[in-house]
Amino acid sequence: MTAFTLEIRKYQNSRLSYVVLGLAGFLSLWLAILVIIGAARAVPGPQTTLTMALYNFIGLITLLMGPAVAILAGRVAGVDQEERMGQFYRALGQSPLQQFLIKLTLLTILAGFVNFSMLLVGITVGAHAGLGGAPSYGASCWPVVALTLAATLAVSAVQLALANIFDQPSAGVVVGIAGSLVATFTPFLNIPALAWALPWGLTTAATPYLPEARQFEGNSDFLLVRNPGLLAGIALIVAIIWTAIAAWFTAHLEEKS
Repeated sequence: MTAFTLEIRKYQNSRLSYVVLGLAGFLSLWLAILVIIGAARAVPGPQTTLTMALYNFIGLITLLMGPAVAILAGRVAGVDQEERMGQFYRALGQSPLQQFLIKLTLLTILAGFVNFSMLLVGITVGAHAGLGGAPSYGASCWPVVALTLAATLAVSAVQLALANIFDQPSAGVVVGIAGSLVATFTPFLNIPALAWALPWGLTTAATPYLPEARQFEGNSDFLLVRNPGLLAGIALIVAIIWTAIAAWFTAHLEEKS
C-alpha cells in the first residue's frame, strides 16, 4: 500500500468529501450566476463572448481561492493533529517533508477539483446563455488552465504550511482572506510586483487579460497580453518556488518540535 493511499484512508470517516463538494457547488453556482447576469445585460462587445466566462472565473478565484483552500487545508492538516496520526506515520519512517508533500498532493487535487469544476460550469453556462466564441477565447483558454494549475499549487502549499503552523484553522482562513483581498486590489493599486510576490496574487499577475479599464472601450473582443502562455509558465515557476519554501519551512519546523 502506497503512502498516498494510506493518506487517503485517514479521511474515510471525516467530512472532507462533503466540504469539497460543498465548496465546488457553492463557488460554481456563484460563477454561474455572474455569467448569466453578465450575458443578460451584455451589449455588443467583449461581454457577449465566451471569454467573459473565463474573465469572471479568473476574478472569482483570485478573490475566493485563498479562503476556500484554507478551509480544505485545515481539514487535511487537522486529521493528524486531532488523532495524532502524524506521530504514528512518523514512527513508521515518514519524514516531515514526506508527510507535507503527500498532504500537499492531496490538497492540490481537492483544490483543483473545486477550481476546475467552477471553470467547466462557467464555460458550459456561458455557452448555454448565448455567449459566442471569439479569437480571445481560443488564445486564452489554455493559459487560463495552466495559470489555474500554478495558482492552485502555490496557494495550496502556503495554506497547508499555515495550517501546520497555527493550532486554530481559522487563523489560516483569515490569512487566506487577507491575501486574496490584497491580490484582488493590486491592479487598482498599480503594484504588479506585489501580485507576483504573493501566492494568492498569481492569477492577477499572470492573467492573460489586460486591465478592465481598457477592455470595454469600444472593443469587439477581449484584449490580451502579448504572450499569455509565457506568463502562465512564469507563474508555474513561481508556484514551484513557493512550494519549495513552504515544504522546507514546514519540515524544518516539525523537526525542531
